[in-house]
Amino acid sequence: MTGPYRSPPTAGQFICLVCYRSLAVHPGECARCGVEMLPLSDPEVRAEVRAAAEKRLQEKLYGEWFWAYCLAGMFGAVLSIFVVHAGMPLWALMTVLLGGTNLKLYERLNAGSALRLYSDRRRRFALAAAGQQKLLPQRADDPEDADLPHVLELLGARVSGS
Repeated sequence: MTGPYRSPPTAGQFICLVCYRSLAVHPGECARCGVEMLPLSDPEVRAEVRAAAEKRLQEKLYGEWFWAYCLAGMFGAVLSIFVVHAGMPLWALMTVLLGGTNLKLYERLNAGSALRLYSDRRRRFALAAAGQQKLLPQRADDPEDADLPHVLELLGARVSGS
């Protein structure tokens, strides 16, 4: 019910915990999945949403690791072909060294990477543990620190038609 001076709510207040992409203003079923949407006012639902965002961030991190070491492995294989006597050990060494270098370069050059986010998170926790920093700064792209609207944005949740 809305009063004469109130407008109806437009922000999503219910979410589908199957696809994490459907938000609704009113309770009901998810149009994509057909399951009952749960209220975002419930702390357990908010914890589940944050856990899903953290899981997607982990998947992104593992993807970045995979491609950095895949590229290093291909480059190491090409280099080890030219050095016939040291083939396999040289390839393994080159893959490890180049993979680590690729990770560091990607972390520094791509501000939106999961590698950078985890690096910043480790740095903040180390500073807080050392007592050099009292409050950890908030980051909108970190599901651990972000407020709920930013976490929903990270998951790609959108308000569907009422």
